[in-house]
Amino acid sequence: MPWVDGKLLSGNIHIVPAVEQYAVIIKTSDKNLTISDFIFTNKITSKQLQAKISNGKTESDRNDSIHPWTLPQLKQKIQVLEGVIKVNNTLVFDKQTSVIIKPNTTFIMEENASIYFYAKVLAKGTKEKPIKFIAKDAKKPWGVVTVQGKQASGSLFEYCEFENGSVGVKNLIHYTAPFNIHDIEEFEVRHCKIGRNFIGDDAMHIAYAQGIVDSSVFTDARSDALDIDISKVTINNNIFSKSGNDGLDIMTTEMTATKNAFIDTGDKGISVGEWSTANITNSIFTRTWIGLEIKDKSEVTANKLRFIDTKKKAINLYRKNKRYDSGGHMKAGTLYFKGNSMVNVDKHSSSSIQAKEYIGG
Repeated sequence: MPWVDGKLLSGNIHIVPAVEQYAVIIKTSDKNLTISDFIFTNKITSKQLQAKISNGKTESDRNDSIHPWTLPQLKQKIQVLEGVIKVNNTLVFDKQTSVIIKPNTTFIMEENASIYFYAKVLAKGTKEKPIKFIAKDAKKPWGVVTVQGKQASGSLFEYCEFENGSVGVKNLIHYTAPFNIHDIEEFEVRHCKIGRNFIGDDAMHIAYAQGIVDSSVFTDARSDALDIDISKVTINNNIFSKSGNDGLDIMTTEMTATKNAFIDTGDKGISVGEWSTANITNSIFTRTWIGLEIKDKSEVTANKLRFIDTKKKAINLYRKNKRYDSGGHMKAGTLYFKGNSMVNVDKHSSSSIQAKEYIGG
């Protein structure tokens, strides 16, 4: 079906892209005014537009013009979930379905079953009545809980618990954690518990998103507890314990983190990599393999960090990936050490520490 002069030579109706035209009616008693007395500017590009006197007809008078503003908007509906919900098969809540999850709701997840939210979710439990996502059989992990897309911006998970999940795939997207937040402009995760996971790299994964993780507990992650890619996040008041690999791993991310604890991690407490920037303060690293690692053109400002009995290095700055022209860079105020106080800086990296203080023992 060939195109000629922007038209498809088939069928009775032709839909082709076209420049949108606007008709402006100027009412004035000044007969001396001409079109050159007016300035028309594109609000988005700031470029000046050329206006002309109309003969009374426009392109939209001769053709049916389709504009996004004229398309009908689908009505948003709200679905409330509460009680005990048996998830035997994967559940999908589309872009037109916002979801409210009541306190004390428990999702009993069948093996490999997942839940996908594509609109706003308000999962607001309480300390006494948390919302739970648990496996029907602890030996048969469920899939994922995923919040995906701009329509889901504004989602909140408070006093929620995730245990024995794994991984999932939908719409060619591989979800590497039981709890995933992707492509969202604003989210909050508060007072949650993210427990043991299976198969996947992460217990929780955030990508292309902006939001807050606050006052939550991550424990027994198979590999990384919280993995964040290409996002802008605030990470405060959390505990990361017994991660198989890193407690917190960020890539190409802007992060502010304060009052977090990293305990008994298999590798790093925090890994800052691939052109990330981070402000990390008032946090503690206890019995981690490496406390803080900064690499591949990443920059960290730090203050009042405590490193207690790190097993290999307290801080490691280096270039891991040769695609980057530098390694890790740190500017720190006061750092505290007990036991291992090694700060390793390779030739591609830099470190400035105003004061080191040593805790007795």
